[in-house]
Amino acid sequence: VLAGAVARRSAVAAVPVAAATALATWLGAWPLLARAETIWLSPRMAAAAARHAPCAETRLASAGYREPSLVVLTRTDTLLTDGEGAALFLAEGPCRLAFVDAAPGRRGRPAEEAAFLATLAARGLAAEPLAMVEGRNLNGGRHRRMGLWRLKEGG
Repeated sequence: VLAGAVARRSAVAAVPVAAATALATWLGAWPLLARAETIWLSPRMAAAAARHAPCAETRLASAGYREPSLVVLTRTDTLLTDGEGAALFLAEGPCRLAFVDAAPGRRGRPAEEAAFLATLAARGLAAEPLAMVEGRNLNGGRHRRMGLWRLKEGG
């Protein structure tokens, strides 16, 4: 509003006023946003993966959540995939965990978790849930329920 009032007198003068009010708004909102834990999914997912890592070189996959921040906070070889890909990833070897989106599918696509469990079952394998990280994804605003899974021993 202030920038609009100044712009009626001088468009050039409105630019620094608009920048200053935007900065003041951001600085005022930042403490509130920083405490809004539910919007910071990647750090909480990385912490959950670290807590449940079966070995020092645990590899990670993420089905349905493809945020680069998760890769930065975990390992650069973190696989960003779908439910089927996460199941195949777990089946490839030991020291692996997978985050799988437990939200219902969108636009006619099957839910990632359903595809994940079906792919494992088709191969005679089973997985067990270790943790659930819930929150709202800043990119798109979608509510996420990211389950952390590992392959059950002996199958």
